[in-house]
Amino acid sequence: MVRNYGAVVSAEACTGCGACEERCQVGAIAVEDDSAKVAAERCIGCGLCVTGCADDAVVLRRLPEALVTAPPADLQAWGDERLRNR
Repeated sequence: MVRNYGAVVSAEACTGCGACEERCQVGAIAVEDDSAKVAAERCIGCGLCVTGCADDAVVLRRLPEALVTAPPADLQAWGDERLRNR
């Protein structure tokens, strides 16, 4: 999966309202014990959970450089990469 960011929840700030869980399009967030938890392997770093959190308890953090994927140079390079990965 290509992603350069991941969601991180502050357990201290989280009220467990479930807004982030409802907004997550890939089911990467679940509220357990009155706090949201992120399944990092499922998170695509889209930020929907961040924009839906009224308590500002969720942020996106850049992944370590070793895991960051550089964007393609142009549309042709993007197409070539897609074909190689089919």
